[in-house]
Amino acid sequence: MFVKPGPNPEIPGTLLKVRVPRTHGLLPDAGQEVPENAFWLQRLAHGDVVIPPKIIARKDA
Repeated sequence: MFVKPGPNPEIPGTLLKVRVPRTHGLLPDAGQEVPENAFWLQRLAHGDVVIPPKIIARKDA
């Protein structure tokens, strides 16, 4: 699943810093594909990460 860091409730306009367990690096602000496992599902449930809406390309006729 593709996730992005969630909004930081303490500092409006900023994103949370979320560590990727496998690399110990930070999840990029642009988002990243991650496995759908217990860790990421828990981060999603807590609001630490969000699944961005899909952007559908529109064909102009």
